[in-house]
Amino acid sequence: MGFGLVLIGVEGCTGWVHEFFIKNSKLSLKLMSAKWRTAFEEAKLVSKILDVHGVSKGSSILEVGCGNGRIAINLAKLGYRVTGIDISPTYIEDAKRRSRELRVNVEFLVCDARELDKCLRGRAFDTIIFYWTSVLGYYDEDTDLKILTKCRRLINDNGKLMILNHVNRDYLVTLFSTHRVLVSVMKLDEGLLIEYSKLDLTNSRYVSKWRFYEEKDNNLIFLGELESSQRVYSIHELINLAKKSGWELVKAYADLKTLEEFNKPICYRAFNLVFKPI
Repeated sequence: MGFGLVLIGVEGCTGWVHEFFIKNSKLSLKLMSAKWRTAFEEAKLVSKILDVHGVSKGSSILEVGCGNGRIAINLAKLGYRVTGIDISPTYIEDAKRRSRELRVNVEFLVCDARELDKCLRGRAFDTIIFYWTSVLGYYDEDTDLKILTKCRRLINDNGKLMILNHVNRDYLVTLFSTHRVLVSVMKLDEGLLIEYSKLDLTNSRYVSKWRFYEEKDNNLIFLGELESSQRVYSIHELINLAKKSGWELVKAYADLKTLEEFNKPICYRAFNLVFKPI
């Protein structure tokens, strides 16, 4: 392929987070904003799994890596008390703007998930949510272990940790066994996003180049390019990591719509995990 996708090693994983979510956040915000098209329907599915596991309306929810608020705001509309944190000041500013315009009360904070204990000192929540393969895998396993351990300290008795719509490494291994590089196209609000992705089996990192284009007068104008490098987990790897952090698996689902049990690791693109504190 001619687009020059270079696999980023573990040592370079921290840098891409800063470039993607902070330095070039106005560009990556175009991706986050496009995801709002399905936001309310996605939030209703999250509400469904919350209800199944006894998390009632009015419960306190913390979303880690909330982006510009598409899940957090819509969960609040559905009756939950929601706090959303994200490392990106641009995303949080946009989330606050949207919540004001929609007249929905959500607490949004700029916070690096690695500093959860400092950002939310003395706080506790009924449920903590990671959604859309957010945060976990951005750095390395040791960092993920620390983040999940910090989450354990922020949970109420009988609370839940939910890792939802999280990409499944086993599925990707099967997918990339027949594709060296995958190319996907997404319609943005005012343009196109083309993603070129690879899976590096030596370190289980899913590496992507994201090329942003604006549509103008039937032409595509190149706006810029970003890279990401995420450690992807098989379901057993993430369950074991959570266990080391003080969490016990309650249930694993393949699909939020049907709540089908996760029992065919290579068949499902994502998994949904519910934990309780040990």
